[in-house]
Amino acid sequence: QPNQDRYLKSISQLKQIKLNDNFSVTFKCELVKAFSDEVVGTFDQIAYNKYNVEKYDSPSYLIDCLGIDAGEYYLRIYTIVTGEKNYSLTDIHMDETTLQKTNLLRRNFKGEKIPDSYTLYQNYPNPFNPITKIVFTIPTSGFITLKIFNLLGQEVTTLENEEKAPGTYTVMWDALGMASGMYFYRLKVTSVTDPSKSFTQVRKMLLLR
Repeated sequence: QPNQDRYLKSISQLKQIKLNDNFSVTFKCELVKAFSDEVVGTFDQIAYNKYNVEKYDSPSYLIDCLGIDAGEYYLRIYTIVTGEKNYSLTDIHMDETTLQKTNLLRRNFKGEKIPDSYTLYQNYPNPFNPITKIVFTIPTSGFITLKIFNLLGQEVTTLENEEKAPGTYTVMWDALGMASGMYFYRLKVTSVTDPSKSFTQVRKMLLLR
């Protein structure tokens, strides 16, 4: 533990010297069919910046392709960089090598199709007490916010506030302690590939005690 603490302290000091507030690298991994270039799955889009370098210092993944049709595929890294720092990617192949790490993060490629449109679904159940599920889809990478408002238009909470890869997402809202009544949830998306494009949709839901 002392060695780990010193290592994290070293990273924290180095980032203050080397990185500015504007620097970030957003990246995601895609599994792509070789002959059609169809993206059949993505995992863990990460926005790497000055404030989370310790969290994403050395992530390691165990990928489960159960549910993917047999065939030839390749992995593709998609990145977006802001700031003046240079970075590099290293392509390392380790076939027939036993992974020694014990803290692998398990991720699945389920073969789900990427949505072709923005959609904010009606929450379920509705009315609800006190937990409800909100599902939305985004067809392209984008910075998303999902917020809850009361009947007066006052913001109650923010459920999502980050960049996400194309896909279908489920968010749970626990309204424990909130007053009964009508609430609104709003999804806002700004496209990563074309920031001039945005999507906003609002739906209402009813909390009954």
